[in-house]
Amino acid sequence: MPDSSHGSFTEWINAVQDGREFYVKFRKRTTGELRTMRCKVDTRHRSKPGELPYDPAVKLLLPVMDLDKNEPRMLPCGPGEVIAVHTGDHAFWFEDLEDDRA
Repeated sequence: MPDSSHGSFTEWINAVQDGREFYVKFRKRTTGELRTMRCKVDTRHRSKPGELPYDPAVKLLLPVMDLDKNEPRMLPCGPGEVIAVHTGDHAFWFEDLEDDRA
């Protein structure tokens, strides 16, 4: 059974940096709808600066690969956008994601 807890941005982002598959429930920026996605961090976009016309980190986006559609996506990671993350061995949920990166 996975360990479940409230968590911080740093805790859940560190839990998925090794390329493991995770499920995320998040609020889509453009429509506000809640979505669930099975994904993993897309290291191709993280390791090639300048490939994108913007810096995802500045826009509070995490490049991921949608494993069901096999397409790259940008996961919105601002306060209130990530609702829950499940890594298989740990689950995080957030009533209002606190941004502790400062």
